[in-house]
Amino acid sequence: MLISVIVPVYNAEKYLRTCADSILSQSHKELELILVDDGSSDKSPQICDNIASKDDRVKVCHQKNSGVSGARNKGMELATGEYIAFVDNDDILPPNSLETFLNVLGEDRPLLVQGNVFVTNNYDKALSATFSYDNQKTEYVAPSDFAKRSGISKTDVWGKIYHKTVAQKYKFPLGHYGEDLYFNGMVLSDENLGKVLVTDSIVYTHIDNSESASHKWDVDDFVDISKTIKSLYDEINVKSDDIELVNVYYKLVFTQLASCKYNVILRKAYKANSKKELKQVRKYIVNLLPKSNLSLKDKVICFVLVSSNFLYRAYIVKRDPTMKIYEQNVKAKLK
Repeated sequence: MLISVIVPVYNAEKYLRTCADSILSQSHKELELILVDDGSSDKSPQICDNIASKDDRVKVCHQKNSGVSGARNKGMELATGEYIAFVDNDDILPPNSLETFLNVLGEDRPLLVQGNVFVTNNYDKALSATFSYDNQKTEYVAPSDFAKRSGISKTDVWGKIYHKTVAQKYKFPLGHYGEDLYFNGMVLSDENLGKVLVTDSIVYTHIDNSESASHKWDVDDFVDISKTIKSLYDEINVKSDDIELVNVYYKLVFTQLASCKYNVILRKAYKANSKKELKQVRKYIVNLLPKSNLSLKDKVICFVLVSSNFLYRAYIVKRDPTMKIYEQNVKAKLK
């Protein structure tokens, strides 16, 4: 079975060869690697062409810079595999990643499969890590239950394979943060999706790179994420009959807005324009609250979280003690 692996490439000369090698050396050989050079200004374009010249399974596309969303969308246009996987240009796939996915598929051919992700900020450790692939737990999960899960399993496109019939129906939003969450939300609300197959096997290695875009967010980026999730909720509310799934994303709009306010205040950077946009999103979602299908308890929690930054901070720190370290790091950078 052919699997298309899409890698958006932007100024990745330090990591690109290692990333591509980890894909091309997979134990499952029937794959196509699609490298989309998104207007890189370093040696990445030449590296892409060099990799393609040595392996006919590699496709290369050079385009003007349009961001990671534009690069992934172009990759999906070029993909011909039955399943599609996404890999960031500074991450790697463990040797048996694609084979593991295929082994758990069985005859059901689920449209979305989620594997486990190994996260490290140590590049050497990432390259030397070994994993067990045998007898790992697998389970089928309803889309609403999958969306409730915390962490990368629901937000990022890493560590997943998507059947082409569902992946190629949707696009990543151009020019907005939260693009992975938006894409996954659209896939999870697809009427033909069925249940998500989840395996405990490690299928992806994410290297938490301090040079990546996610480590350079400013205030406007946090506002932009809130607006992206609001748009996602609007889409799902219209297209999905799964009330539980709609509720999951409705609560996500609230928690993201509260998180945005928290980060803006923490950074002491309440720009006039950001403040106005946050107020607009808050007014929109609070007006929806009375007629939502949420329980009274959830309604109260949601309202409180977007109304009081102090209570939100107490709530989030209790749930995740590492937030105190996060605060210390942010304040240290502001000095």
